[in-house]
Amino acid sequence: MRKGNVSASEVSEFVFCRRAWWLKYQMGAVASRAAQTAETTGRAWHRRQGRRIARVAGLKLVGSGLVLFGVILLVFHLLGWAR
Repeated sequence: MRKGNVSASEVSEFVFCRRAWWLKYQMGAVASRAAQTAETTGRAWHRRQGRRIARVAGLKLVGSGLVLFGVILLVFHLLGWAR
């Protein structure tokens, strides 16, 4: 077992997956090229998906605002304030 300081990224890796941490830091295992490529591809997909989700959240907010505006216009019309 090695001794010394533990980096924040090492703690993060341990919290995320203890088995992967053990393989990497205790056994010296290195991910294969295919696994590294899959990880890179997965990270890119998740970044794109996060942007899509943020865009949808923004569109939902705009849609809610438009519905509220429509309701206000309807109320004005029904009360006879819009002439």
